[in-house]
Amino acid sequence: PVFVFQLAAAEKNLRCNFAMRRRALGTGGPRRHAAAAPLFAPLALACLVGLAAGAVRAFAGGGASTLRTTRHAGGSAGRRGLAATARAATLKPGDTVMVHGKGGPTEYIVSRMLQQLGYVARPFCPKQALEVYAEVGINGYVFGGEEPFPPAAGLILVDEDALQVDTATALVRKLGAAGSLSRVVVLNNGVKKFGLASLFGSTDTDREQAQADIQKAVEGAGAEWTVVQTGDLRGGGARTYLPSSLPVSFYQSFTDQVGGIDEEVYDLSYRGIEVGAIEGGFAKSPNTNRGAAAMALTISLSLDQAAGTVMGVTSSKSGDPFDPEFDWAGAFGSSR
Repeated sequence: PVFVFQLAAAEKNLRCNFAMRRRALGTGGPRRHAAAAPLFAPLALACLVGLAAGAVRAFAGGGASTLRTTRHAGGSAGRRGLAATARAATLKPGDTVMVHGKGGPTEYIVSRMLQQLGYVARPFCPKQALEVYAEVGINGYVFGGEEPFPPAAGLILVDEDALQVDTATALVRKLGAAGSLSRVVVLNNGVKKFGLASLFGSTDTDREQAQADIQKAVEGAGAEWTVVQTGDLRGGGARTYLPSSLPVSFYQSFTDQVGGIDEEVYDLSYRGIEVGAIEGGFAKSPNTNRGAAAMALTISLSLDQAAGTVMGVTSSKSGDPFDPEFDWAGAFGSSR
């Protein structure tokens, strides 16, 4: 209830705060990322999108970059750790893709991006979010609802908190049993964990083991996997000017107003895409714009080069629009 109230107040005060925020945006690079983060519970996501449904069209409409996928023919020789019985991996427009992200902001961005690429996006969502997704032409799926579990050719796991091995493997087995699953894409992001464990590196070890467990489950289901590793996820709001961005009220959803301004500045300033190993640690952690992460996750579905590949994506400082012709095929191919 508190978060919903904050969102409503943010929308009401948006025009009043515009001048102040505009001045803040002219101060140069983003300040240190605020510790407070938006509480994107599933119901909160439904309220967030509903409060600013028009904002998505206003800020991500004409003039925004469009994404492009490229089909690549080629064999699967050399893919690491793939089951010999894996089904045809690359997906095409019209295929159904389930998205699981516990109602987080990346789940919404990925679902919208899938829609714009021609896929049938089916995000797992609470009943409260069904209408919200329906307003943008997306049919959400509710666990335990009247609709049978839908078959899908693809599954994207975008939990921002951590890799949920039990949930991921259960979904993979369920979809694999239907006989249609061919590609699973996993987000493995650099979530900070504080305490002595993070000082001695066990956090990275845990993430690697969770990633390996999910990869094994995918192979057991006869499908192929792709892993997109990122730094700490940031931004993804309307100032990315991506058609799939979160509405402008995303910046108003932070408990700390400065944190919201920082994210807006970040979206304006960090649109460069870098691929390679994710480096960092307790004292240093890279970041990744949610827009860039979503591009890698969704475009990988159509690329043969992405099968059996682990690729890191981070963001670099750039005020230019996201590159709609970024060579994702080459990036995944060089990451094998």
